[in-house]
Amino acid sequence: MHNDSLADIAATHLATKTGWEPLLDKALTREALEAYIATHVARMLRESPEPLMQLLYRLDVAEHHLHDALKLGNNEAAATYLAQHIVARELQKAETRRRYRDTR
Repeated sequence: MHNDSLADIAATHLATKTGWEPLLDKALTREALEAYIATHVARMLRESPEPLMQLLYRLDVAEHHLHDALKLGNNEAAATYLAQHIVARELQKAETRRRYRDTR
């Protein structure tokens, strides 16, 4: 079994996909990752919503999560909501990659 936590794997994958600075915290938690992503998502919601929509598509986050977030009417709440779903999806993909890698 590989020693990297799923949160570390997800953070690395996100950094690759987004171009955001990778989180190099040795004790990275899901909550810390969500907070980090929420900061970026909030900025994108304010400054450039279209690239955010493209990013959510590339990250394979269900479109209805974006619609649900926008209904919240508050950028911070929407960013937190989307960050939770981004992390959930990235963790799901990391677990799938880990499971596939470990069965070889």
